[in-house]
Amino acid sequence: MPPPAPYYGVSLRDLLPALAVVARVTGRIDLALATARVLGGRDVILHDGIDRRHPLAQLIGHRAALLVAADPLIVASRRTGTRAVPWPAASSLWRRAETRRLRAHGWTWPAISRHLDVPESTLRKYLNGWTVTPRPPGEAPRGADPDIPRCPVCGRPRRRRRRPPEPAPLPLLDRLT
Repeated sequence: MPPPAPYYGVSLRDLLPALAVVARVTGRIDLALATARVLGGRDVILHDGIDRRHPLAQLIGHRAALLVAADPLIVASRRTGTRAVPWPAASSLWRRAETRRLRAHGWTWPAISRHLDVPESTLRKYLNGWTVTPRPPGEAPRGADPDIPRCPVCGRPRRRRRRPPEPAPLPLLDRLT
C-alpha cells in the first residue's frame, strides 16, 4: 500500500508512532487524527480479539483495528502486564490540520477560533506552518537552568521539597549562657 497522502499540511512523518500505524493501515491521515481526537489521552485496551463495538473499530473499521492491534509497535507500547496502550492526543497536530481545512472551506478567523477554542493569533501561526516541536524525552527547554532536576520522561522540573524553617533562637537562652 502506498504511503497516505498529506492531509492539510500533516504528513506521515509528522505523526506520533501509534497514529502513524493507524495512517499506514488505513491509508488515511485524517482517520489517524480522528483517533487522536476521540481516544487521545486515554489508555486504549488493544488485544487480538477486538470486537466491532470497540471504539477504535468504530472509528477506522473492524479489520483495520485488528491490524493496528497486531502491529509490533503497538504490541511493544503496551503497559507492562496489561493490554492498555496510552493513546496520544496530538492536539496541536489535529488543530493545525483542522485550521487549514476550515480556512480552505471559507471559514472566518473568528468562527474557527470559536470552533476550536483557540486564540486567533495561534490559528494564524498554525496556518503559517508553526508547530509545537516535541523535545526528546527528558530534555530541558532551551534557556532552562541545567541545575534543576527534571523528569527523565517529559523534561518537566521536579518539585523541590520545602525545608521546614529554622527555628528562631530564643533570646532568653542566649542571655543565660
